[in-house]
Amino acid sequence: MKSFFTGEILGHGRFAPTVERNSLIVQSTVGLTIVVLGIKIGKVLADFYSENPHAALGTVYSSWFVRLSIGICGAYLAGHVLWPRWKWEISVLPLILLVFTKLVLALVRRDPTTAYVWLLDVGRQFWAAAPIGLYVLRCDLIFLASFAVVSYLVVTFIESDRLAGILLRTFVGLLLLVSGIELACYCKMGAAGTGRLLAYFLTNFASLWPMLRTELDIVSIGALLAPVTVGFLIAWLISRSYTQGRSIPAHSLASAWPIVLSMFLVAEFAPVVPVDHRFDRFVANTYLSLGDLLPWSGSAQLEATRQASRMPPLFDTANAVLSVRGSASASFRNVVIIMLESARASATSLGNPMLGNTPFLAEFAKRGAVLPEMYAVIPRTSAAWLAVLNGIWPSTEEEMAAWTQNGVPLKSLPMLLATRGYRSAYFTSGHLSFFYDATLIKNEQFNEVFDGDSLPHQGFEQPMFWGFEDRIMLEPSLSWVKQQRDRKNPFLLVMMTTIGHYDYKYPVTWQTQSFSASDASYNSYLNCLSYVDSMLKELIGGLDKLGVLRSSVVVILGDHGESFGEHGPRVHSLGVYDETLRIPAIIYADGLIPPGTLISGLRQQVDVLPTVLDALGLTPENANFPGTSFFRPVPADRTLYFSSSIYLHAIGMRKRGLKYIYNFGRTPTEVYAIDHDPGERHDIAATLPRSAIDKAEIDMLVWRERASQAFMEPPERRSAVHEPKPAN
Repeated sequence: MKSFFTGEILGHGRFAPTVERNSLIVQSTVGLTIVVLGIKIGKVLADFYSENPHAALGTVYSSWFVRLSIGICGAYLAGHVLWPRWKWEISVLPLILLVFTKLVLALVRRDPTTAYVWLLDVGRQFWAAAPIGLYVLRCDLIFLASFAVVSYLVVTFIESDRLAGILLRTFVGLLLLVSGIELACYCKMGAAGTGRLLAYFLTNFASLWPMLRTELDIVSIGALLAPVTVGFLIAWLISRSYTQGRSIPAHSLASAWPIVLSMFLVAEFAPVVPVDHRFDRFVANTYLSLGDLLPWSGSAQLEATRQASRMPPLFDTANAVLSVRGSASASFRNVVIIMLESARASATSLGNPMLGNTPFLAEFAKRGAVLPEMYAVIPRTSAAWLAVLNGIWPSTEEEMAAWTQNGVPLKSLPMLLATRGYRSAYFTSGHLSFFYDATLIKNEQFNEVFDGDSLPHQGFEQPMFWGFEDRIMLEPSLSWVKQQRDRKNPFLLVMMTTIGHYDYKYPVTWQTQSFSASDASYNSYLNCLSYVDSMLKELIGGLDKLGVLRSSVVVILGDHGESFGEHGPRVHSLGVYDETLRIPAIIYADGLIPPGTLISGLRQQVDVLPTVLDALGLTPENANFPGTSFFRPVPADRTLYFSSSIYLHAIGMRKRGLKYIYNFGRTPTEVYAIDHDPGERHDIAATLPRSAIDKAEIDMLVWRERASQAFMEPPERRSAVHEPKPAN
């Protein structure tokens, strides 16, 4: 083994690398190392700086360890340019000068401990910073050490210099390109990339391109090109150095291997306790995160699959039929369901009365009931449709796409109400061309569907690429309602707004307000919700003028919330924190719900369908719906489950006052005491027994697997294997 590292391979044996091969090793490893560590450190500093810029700069500047490091680096660079022969000696001058200054001060002040205390303080700062650095860079160091070994083996054992160069440069180029894509994604979304996320963007590029096109600016393009540019610039400088005779000899490379091996061993086996959970999301290495695309699962996932396969279906509505409850005739109330795009509870007057941006919503809520603890299941609009209209747990994007294309074997609210003579229509001001949305709405079997492409849009603005302003729906929807009223048809009207979606643009004619938000995007978002509120006022007023409001059940709720960097990412589909899940919700039913009612308990979108049927005096038979009607109490220990829209990204669970978030091992499982910490800022997982964390992880994984099995299981197998349960 000794001859392998120092003799045959690296020094003078048959496989001794040539100067060109030594150059390839140094180019690939040094270039990739600088890019990988530079990106990671830059992300950490940017996140640290973004929380409180002035305090962050003050903290950094006041650190003697940082000051000393900057001084040493600056002296080295100055020496490299002015006196290259003495650059290393010059680099230690700042340390010598600072120590000398402290000694002089100690003599002047007659305080011999001054210099000692100062040096001790620098050492303490170093030992405080070292664990953070190792914790954040651990996976990167492991990857880079492994890459150094691989690059060495490639250039050593491939006989052709040309082939070795092509293979290594191509591999490094692909890695740098992935880094560029991930960095651009991070700059725009604040989310670290994973294999699943990258695969989602690549496989749905055509649908996502209209959105991505609007994000092409100097920041995103610069982030995309920077890693490739810097990496190959470093490689060129090293190559140029070799051609000018300033090369690193083979014996110098041989002496570097103990350093590489030590780096790998320390990073792999050194026990590192998370010192600051703010940086948990930076721990994963970009390239190692691609491992979530591998086909095998972890032991916890396999155990969850085994448990789920032995349990009955989580839901089953394929054979559902409606019956009139008791001996009374069903009430032919109309049903109106309005979903508000990207509306989070805390951004409305319902969740934060001080805002005052949705005054009509707050006023209309007084005529019915408010649900203060209403949650989405998956922060994605199509998932909200499925939860509300089908009353089932939705699934992740990959499964939703496959399931939608194969047809919907489960009953929807339009299908069920059609058996009672109801006419149904779906209205949205957006385009239904995104991914599988059009097919999903078609499978819900509304009698009529109207979207931004089919509605008359002359004279209406299109503030964003997602669709038109929401007032485009007013006249057509009220005309449709009038037709049903005149024909004496009970009806189901479902509406989906668009204003409020990223990138938070509203009609230029809308009179904006200043909500004293330091984040300009958040201020625009609040104005979007204010615009939607004014549209709702016109819609509800129109229903009242037509004389159908008081005979209708009206449900208004968000499809999901929105994130503005509270926990890093600025995108709703990846997070399962409350800013992306907790939504506003009200229900109005004159004669059924007393004005000013407060419906307590944990509630979720899957509760809407049972609520509507309950209000109409209808009972679904031969069905198992997971939701509970708003008219019925829920147990204090009711458990809610959540999931991100990307498979294997994150799942969550809320039970009583605790909220668990499982990130599939990329970062430690988080636990928050929601009742005392509604902003989810203080992770209390370290205070709980490990057994409690393990149990919560299994519970979440089992739920996700059971929902997936019930979602994707063919109807014939479902009916053959399981006896359907009647709804509660």
